[in-house]
Amino acid sequence: MKQLNDELLAEIAQLKKENHALEETLKQNKSLSQLKSILKMTSDVSEYLVGAMSLESIAKYSIERISEHEDYKYCCFGTVLDDEIFFVHESNSIYSALGKSRCSKNSKYAKSELFKGAFEAVETISTVIKTDLIFDESCEYGRRESGFLCKTSISIPLVYNAGEEPFAVINIFTKKNGIDKEEKSILENLVSDIALAINIDKHRTLMEELKIEKISNYEETILAFVEMIEQRDAYTAGHTVRVAQYCRLIAKQMSIEEKDIIKLEKAAVLHDIGKVVTPDSILLKPAKLTEVEYNLIKDHAESGYKMLSKIKMYEELAQIIRYHHEYYDGNGYPDGKKGDEIDILTHILIVADAFDAMTTNRIYQAKKTIAQALEEISLLNGKQFHPEVCKHVNNALSGVDISATDQLPHSDLEQNRLLYFFNDSLTGVYNEHYLNLILNQDFHEHIYLNVLFLRNFSEYNKLNGWNSGNELLKNIATFLRKRYARTLIFRFHGDEFIVLSDAKIDFSLSIMKDFKPFETKEIDFEVKSFETVDFANSKELLEEIL
Repeated sequence: MKQLNDELLAEIAQLKKENHALEETLKQNKSLSQLKSILKMTSDVSEYLVGAMSLESIAKYSIERISEHEDYKYCCFGTVLDDEIFFVHESNSIYSALGKSRCSKNSKYAKSELFKGAFEAVETISTVIKTDLIFDESCEYGRRESGFLCKTSISIPLVYNAGEEPFAVINIFTKKNGIDKEEKSILENLVSDIALAINIDKHRTLMEELKIEKISNYEETILAFVEMIEQRDAYTAGHTVRVAQYCRLIAKQMSIEEKDIIKLEKAAVLHDIGKVVTPDSILLKPAKLTEVEYNLIKDHAESGYKMLSKIKMYEELAQIIRYHHEYYDGNGYPDGKKGDEIDILTHILIVADAFDAMTTNRIYQAKKTIAQALEEISLLNGKQFHPEVCKHVNNALSGVDISATDQLPHSDLEQNRLLYFFNDSLTGVYNEHYLNLILNQDFHEHIYLNVLFLRNFSEYNKLNGWNSGNELLKNIATFLRKRYARTLIFRFHGDEFIVLSDAKIDFSLSIMKDFKPFETKEIDFEVKSFETVDFANSKELLEEIL
């Protein structure tokens, strides 16, 4: 009897275990079913977004489709402006009892359960979930309509690009207690798709406006010229984009109207278009220009003006571009204009152009820090730069993020262009002019400077002839290039070679064993390596070496 009883108890325990497993399976299946229905809803919205043609239609359809889901009876879309949210698209009547759709940050509505999550989401630029909602009396109607009891809200901000301030927020209310991780992720992805669709629509609208402005095939030629300049000189391309950004920041600080800021941005992008007539030998020269070369490149301001002034829609831009190298005191070019003879938008462009030139690495000049550049602009207040612009430039540009820039070669094409200016014609390695420029750059890619001295080389030339000496130098250069392929190699002072590397090179006297032509009684080889993390004192370093 006891055995039967034990067996019965064991069977009951097993049944309980299996029943518990079955309950868990059913629970999981229910959860999966809910997620599946949410995914179907998001799929419908995403499919609509592909062909959506306006913010109005995107917001309206998205909110309506979300609110059709059995779990999300109420939903709203609010646009953000300063410290206010304008709920312009609402599902059903959850907000109707409020009688308001505009909610300031300090209003009583911002503190209510309805809006608190939305404001927190905008402020933190993150998803905010509120549970155990308590609605004020004015919202009772919406809360209880159709037997739907809101228990949880999720507020998700919409941004155009990561890190930017939200331009809108979507509030979704559900009758469930809380929102799990998978559901939150699905809703966030949906809102991200909605933001992307709105961003695409924004750019589509901008592009359509630009197309309307195109008045002739001549404009297409102008745009082709801009592209041509960018292909010729990658630095100039990056420069114009940065200058346009700085122009906007300064103009906003000066409370310039948006339509004029847009005009200024366009002028900034085109301000160097006159360089299309500048010869490559000057435009691409990675060194300081001679006086003659400088006078030639100065023509680009007037050339750009002549090109653009022939197009009606660019007439105003042409005037801005024409004088972007003038000085406030009249000592600039092309016409020596001064003070208020020049439009304030041009004065902004002048400062932005100079600021970018100061804070970016050129191959012949290391960049200044933001603080140093702003200090120089302050020193030139009333001379090169307009006092009114100088008054606002610190607040506008002190916090900008300056990305790393240089004119060093980053492709085979750029490498070949550089060799045109800095190649040693005999050995094929770089010449000493390029070494001086490299040592003036603000970068630490190469921290060892290794010198190979050829002692008594002049005696070798006397005994064996200049042709033999040249062959020896070429052979040494060829050997160094093959042995140390990932370094920068220079011929220096005729009979020395310098190798910049990221690790110390042990030339030692083994070089005699590796390279037989070095075996000569007239030449002594000496090798020195110097570690230099900071190349700022390059002149002193070279004096020490030699």
